[in-house]
Amino acid sequence: MGSIMNGNQVSKLAKVDLRAHQYRFVKLGTDDLVDICGVAEQAYGVLLNIPNIGENAEVACLGETQVEAVELIAANVLVAPDADGKAITATTNDFVRGICTKASTGAGMITIRLMDSYKAL
Repeated sequence: MGSIMNGNQVSKLAKVDLRAHQYRFVKLGTDDLVDICGVAEQAYGVLLNIPNIGENAEVACLGETQVEAVELIAANVLVAPDADGKAITATTNDFVRGICTKASTGAGMITIRLMDSYKAL
């Protein structure tokens, strides 16, 4: 299966129905397909479109993007995925995937700068 890289975005096929997961963290499986990312999993990036199974999933891998947050997250706070791929404040053993650059006033959309994934200590 091929992929297309365009700047900071990658296009790969969706493993599952991702139509309800736009602007959430996703992972890349060993089969090279995009899937929902969960707690303590290493996120590949943030899903930008609404693909069904087998359709192209557009994934932001670097740069700034919006992501859905499950809680209030302040600017300059490190973020990681929750069980449903939404952003949460990163804690010990989470795989950090970005830093919040524009906070929310509660659950909802935030802006993050994606960075290389690493495990929080």
